[in-house]
Amino acid sequence: MVIEKNNIINIANTPLTISINNLASKLRTSTSPTSDNFNLLTSQIMLSNPSLEIDSNQTNPSSLNQTATGIGKLSNAYTITTSDNDTKGIFYWKVSAINLANIETTIIQTNPTYNLEGFIPRTISCSPQSIGSGLAPIGTTATVGENIIFENLSEGGSSTNGGTFYQYESMQDGIQLDNSYDINNKFTLCDELGITNSKGDYVFNLDKLNRSANTSTTTPATFIVSE
Repeated sequence: MVIEKNNIINIANTPLTISINNLASKLRTSTSPTSDNFNLLTSQIMLSNPSLEIDSNQTNPSSLNQTATGIGKLSNAYTITTSDNDTKGIFYWKVSAINLANIETTIIQTNPTYNLEGFIPRTISCSPQSIGSGLAPIGTTATVGENIIFENLSEGGSSTNGGTFYQYESMQDGIQLDNSYDINNKFTLCDELGITNSKGDYVFNLDKLNRSANTSTTTPATFIVSE
């Protein structure tokens, strides 16, 4: 008598590899929570469900939720939710996945980081009672000043929303801004005290002629900004 039997044998004597797929290269924040969906992929079947966590170095962390789980190579899906209060920057995932030989992998080989950079468009008001009548809160920190799109609605023009586009003026951090600055159709970044900061959460209108027209507390100058 001859008995034949076929089995699939999973050989797992080498560590598995991990990839993050379909996550946006830059996660822009918003005044309300914004979510992005992605997958965790492994090169081998796992002994147990993997774990994935936000980087502890992100002081104000984003929110991570697992939407699908399992030990298969393609079984795990997640949603990351960001808001304006989250700390900006590039952060590393904290991960653990164990293959069938009980070998743990704690490094993601492909796309090991998530990047909070920029913010979606918002309309902000510039109080005439602020420093030089030119200071306005963004509502979140900036990342790359050169990437900010700034449209001054108080200066009529042919831009997208009927205003005038201003260009970013890079300035050394730590300079106190005041009403003496006069650079036509330019803006810069600063903090709430008007001290220049390339990662600041306020913008300052450097165009003195335009600032001088910002006199009404009921209808202050408005800007549309995004990064």
